[in-house]
Amino acid sequence: MEKKNLLKLIGFIGEISRLPENQWFTDALRSKFESKSNSEGPKNLEVQELVTELKRSKYYLRTIDRNIWKEAINYYSCIMYSDLKIELIHDYKEMKIAEKSDDIIEFTRRIVMQLENCLNAVCTLLKAHEIIKASPEKYRDNNTNLLTGKFSFFNDDGTEKQVTLISIQSKIFFTKQYYDIYYPYNDMRDMITIRNKSSHRGEYTEREKEIMEEAKSNIEEKKSRFFVCYDSFWKKMEVLKK
Repeated sequence: MEKKNLLKLIGFIGEISRLPENQWFTDALRSKFESKSNSEGPKNLEVQELVTELKRSKYYLRTIDRNIWKEAINYYSCIMYSDLKIELIHDYKEMKIAEKSDDIIEFTRRIVMQLENCLNAVCTLLKAHEIIKASPEKYRDNNTNLLTGKFSFFNDDGTEKQVTLISIQSKIFFTKQYYDIYYPYNDMRDMITIRNKSSHRGEYTEREKEIMEEAKSNIEEKKSRFFVCYDSFWKKMEVLKK
């Protein structure tokens, strides 16, 4: 069966499983496919992907209720801008789903999505281009220069780059310098690597393989460290707050 048809089936199963009286159906189907995937080994990729999605659907149904919404709304209660808040709450919700199912890759991807939404808002609200031009020395070091070069906020002809097209590393550096934020560099680097590889695929370098495998082998530790890194960073972004 083609993957697109399997995805439609997953969606249909999700709808069926929303009714409490049909929980037996989801459990029985998941059990059947788990048994099948275990007996046939990794060659049956479509079955394994379906099992993963079924597990995720189960956690989704159990966690997306008033409690998780309240948690997300409370966490971002200080955010002033409604559009940004809605996006952040949505990704926080998806992060919690991934957390429940120990999906460290999706968990990390959702954290970085929240981070980049905050960074985009900060750079726009503060008019980062003007600030960098006014104080270029503050926004350069031995590795990064936000005025010129590949990490710059500006094109080669001096025009301003669109904020969403600027690398996340550059936006992190700008915000760090502006607010004088201290954060665990290695955790931030690993988070971005995992997000990039999960979103863009492609070949892995040896170091990227190590980062991905280390995250999968130390899920609880990485979930905690990555969230603390994000939490300590975005809460310094005063321009976003009421």
